[in-house]
Order: sequence, then structure tokens, then C-alpha cells
Amino acid sequence: MNIRRAILTDANSRTSYYVAESLHREGLEIIGLNHSGRGLRSRAYQEIIPIPDFEQDPQTFKDVVNSFADNASIMIPVSLKAIRFLERNPNIFSDKLYLPKLNGDSFFLVKDKARCIEYMNSIGIPIPKTYFPDSKETAMDIVKQMDFPLVIKIRRETLISPEKRYAIVSNIHQFKTEYERLSNTQENPIIQEFVYGSGVGVSFLSDNGEILAIFSHRRLREDFITGGPSTYCEGFDSPQLEDYAFRFAQRIKWNGIAMMEFKYCEKTKEYRFMEVNPRFWGSLKLPICSGVDFPLLYYRWITGSLNSKEIIRSCKYLKMKYLERDISSFLESLSQNGSFPKRFKSIKAFLKEFRDPDLVIESTLFKYGTLEQKAEFIMESLSSLVKSVF
Repeated sequence: MNIRRAILTDANSRTSYYVAESLHREGLEIIGLNHSGRGLRSRAYQEIIPIPDFEQDPQTFKDVVNSFADNASIMIPVSLKAIRFLERNPNIFSDKLYLPKLNGDSFFLVKDKARCIEYMNSIGIPIPKTYFPDSKETAMDIVKQMDFPLVIKIRRETLISPEKRYAIVSNIHQFKTEYERLSNTQENPIIQEFVYGSGVGVSFLSDNGEILAIFSHRRLREDFITGGPSTYCEGFDSPQLEDYAFRFAQRIKWNGIAMMEFKYCEKTKEYRFMEVNPRFWGSLKLPICSGVDFPLLYYRWITGSLNSKEIIRSCKYLKMKYLERDISSFLESLSQNGSFPKRFKSIKAFLKEFRDPDLVIESTLFKYGTLEQKAEFIMESLSSLVKSVF
């Protein structure tokens, strides 16, 4: 198979940069597709082509791609939106270019939180205590039997930002407000117990349920105080998480990449399942630097050139900071950190993190951003630091 060009969707996203850089090192010509008009430009892209929103105008999207694609091209969908579009339109490009194997009904199962949680429970993967109310009245009856804090989540994955898909509530007043807000997004949100503990993930590449590569990581700091994507994380070895990944992939005959997210419950000392991300994830650079280059392995899997006889695992466990996001997250947490001595101690601990010999620092802004963007970030960070400390 003579592939010389990779076409990546969502060239505006940070995750797409990591995929582009990985495949560029393989010697491929990288073409980025961008329908948002925003984003930083990576030197890995030979060209970034503006396209219409493919869900709103699929025919123009098809015509644009067909104008330069050929049978030496491969398309790699990066975002959930792009994967969902190809799942719904599997024959849109016919034999014009190579596409990954799709998951069909399994994809739509994992993006329906209610169905996915019930499925995980059915195959013996621990879940938080979860309720699926069929009305607001039922939701109020359920809450009366539960302890706060609680988590409210919409049932099906949407393209809104992560912090708008859920809420953590500490009392009945907050519950009523947030349940009403999320009900306006989707009917009958899920109610879950709050799991005290750190977020962890197990990522893998699978061929019809046979895992080819696997990597686990834990979050050390997250985008928001209440959760969100990791800004500071580390790889680690977890036979238990790997067992859950193998169980899920084998039962559902999964194709391609995915990350299963869990919380490690401090009370029960066990992992509780949260969700499956059937796409490249935000902390993708960590496994790449740790020896599990998922974008490259994914490309080789699609093209049939992945010939490893053993499951590919990390040979070293590193820590990674996504610099600008981690600084912003730290400053947000600092403002909630009580007295001046406590804040000063937190700043010392934060600066000490940079001395770790196993730390890798990643920054798309300082790699590819303009001087104006960098200066704006620095000034905003300094202003936040002064406000947080004093």
C-alpha cells in the first residue's frame, strides 16, 4: 500500500497538531482540513484547506476533498464530530481514499452515556451509583435519598464544551438550578454519586477487539477546579485498568483508538467508570513521548503495516504539562486557596514541579502562536497571579 498523504480533519485543534507532527515524522505529506477558521498553524502541515462544516454541507465537503485526494491518500478523523460524520456516511468517498475501520452501532452505544454505563455494569466494570430519571419529578424523588455532592450529566454526547455537559452540585437549590439548565440541553439528565478521587484513563488501539497498544495515565491537575481535561498528568502501570480495557474491547469488538475514563475512588480503593472517548484525546502527547505513538500506530493499523507480535506498551513513564493550560488551571485553584501563606506555599510547590527530570513541557501557543498571542497570555497570567496572591 503506497500511502504518501494524510488528510486530517479539525486542523484548528491542539490534538490534530499532535497527530500531524507524528505522521510528518513518518514522512507523510500532511493536509489539514479546517472548518472553524481559527487555530494555530503547525509546520507539520504542508497545507491547511478551509472547508464548510461537513455536517451542514456534506456535498461541498466531499467535492473539496475529492479535488485533491487519490488512492495514495488516507483520511484520519480527529474530532468526535468528524468520526460521527463518517460513521453516518461510511461510503461518502467510495474508493477515493483510505478510511479507518468504523464501529457502527458500537460507536453510538459509547456516546450514549446511559446505555454505555449500563453496558459497563453488565460486563463487570464498576460504575458510580447512577440513576436514570424519566421526569423532573422522579429526579427530585431520587435526590431526596442521596447524599451531596452529586453529579448531573446529559445522557448523550454533544459538541458543546465539556464543562457545559455536567454539573457538580452541593445542595438541593443548586440541584434544581443545574438540573433545569441541563434538561434544557437534553431531556432527563443522569444523576450520579460524586466519586472522591483522581481522574485516570486507559487508552488503547484495537483491531476487532484485539488490543494492539495500551497506555494508562492519571491526572495531576485538571482544566477546571470541578474537573475537565488534564493539564498536568503522568503515565503509570495499571493491570486493573488494562483488564477493564481488554474486557470492553473484546466484548464489543472495538476498532481503532479509544480512551476509557475512570475515577479512582479513595473510599473503596477501586476504579469507577466514567465514559469512553472514541477519538484522539487531549493528553495524547504524553503516550507519544512515552513510547506509545498512537497516531503512528493508528496509521499503520489502517494501512495494514502494523506488524508487532506483542502488545505495545510504554517503556518509560513520564509527566507532562500542557503549559499555558496548566498555568491557567493553577492560577484558578490558587485564588481558592485560603490565606496568603497557603498561596505562597502552593506557588513554591508549583514551581518545584518544573525541576522533575521526568517532566515534559508541551505548549502549542509558544511553539506556533504569534508574538501578540504570547504577550497577551503572559500579561493575563501575571494579572491573575497578582489578583490571586494579593
